[in-house]
Amino acid sequence: MNANVKLGLEEYNRKLASGEIERTPPKNPIQKWKENPTKIRMSVNAYCVDCSGGVEEANWMNRVRYCQILGCPLHQVRPYSKGISNKQCLAWREVD
Repeated sequence: MNANVKLGLEEYNRKLASGEIERTPPKNPIQKWKENPTKIRMSVNAYCVDCSGGVEEANWMNRVRYCQILGCPLHQVRPYSKGISNKQCLAWREVD
């Protein structure tokens, strides 16, 4: 790691620990889409999350990842699904 990068990271972590700066909470795909509604990737991500029940539902990311609607035109480009086969999608069962 570059020495300047390392120093900057150490300073950032020190400021986080001291409360001098606050880490902002991560945004979900629907919030990101609302900020950039013309971006295709943001639109696909938000659509898949909305289709799977929204971020209010528990386990929403896995429902998108293991989407079982294989006929959907967005199925092959849905978020969080890299390396997951159709067979794995069909075998997945949500556990509460």
